Amino acid sequence: MNADDTGETQQIHEWILSYTCYAALVNFSRNGDIGINRDFVQGVISSVEQFNDKTNLEVELLILLCRLVDGYDHTFKYEGIVSHVTPLEDALLKFSNICHQWKDYTTEPEKALLVIKRQAVITCCRENDFECGTAVFARLKMTLRSQAEKDLAVQLQRVIGSKDPEDETIKQHPYSELRDIMTVSLDPLLQNLETPFLIRATRHILSEESSKDGNSRASHKPSAAIFTEMIISPPLSDFLDKEHQDGFYLKGNEAKQFRLKRDYIAHNKYATL
Repeated sequence: MNADDTGETQQIHEWILSYTCYAALVNFSRNGDIGINRDFVQGVISSVEQFNDKTNLEVELLILLCRLVDGYDHTFKYEGIVSHVTPLEDALLKFSNICHQWKDYTTEPEKALLVIKRQAVITCCRENDFECGTAVFARLKMTLRSQAEKDLAVQLQRVIGSKDPEDETIKQHPYSELRDIMTVSLDPLLQNLETPFLIRATRHILSEESSKDGNSRASHKPSAAIFTEMIISPPLSDFLDKEHQDGFYLKGNEAKQFRLKRDYIAHNKYATL
């Protein structure tokens, strides 16, 4: 790589980071999953060398979303994270950072923080691991500065003391509650994120390619679609205006919509993200 290429390469990495963050947030708001291969996300984060307020937010948000997706399993472990820390404990730290630095872009952050704390404990208890639930509760170091936090502390201590994975409080607060509340809390961020450059560039490319002869396009995939199919999920067509979506179909007998790619790391519970 030439020295002159360094700035261009870094800019491309930042564009990919912005798109990945945007796509993950949209996916999470729709179905509670980020819908993007974790190895790809890890590579994107690792590729950014110069951080600023924007890239810091995008990285924090990506990690937070991964933790929220994994949080239902309190035994999930990450490389580089203290072994006894659960995903939701780390999610609490990441969300606290986001609330502190970008407080105008979250809705009811105090409520969301309490919900993360509740799930961090009862996720353990739900799996009959009350020893872990007790340890997580102690590590939360609840300040009890508000009545809501005092009430939550009493509630969690009662659940832990019950030693019952079928406790009524556990049943009343399924994990889906956390995802729903976090979707609402993070919605201002989604609404205020600038449409990523890769989406705007792809719209422009597809608009130009759609003006070409339809027969010539039927024999090959548009260049933008090839890029999207390789690394992105969900299909970029999810974010395009209706008039541009035809660029994501093969014409004739081979017509098909690009499919959502997912990687749940089904057999490996030890991952960096």
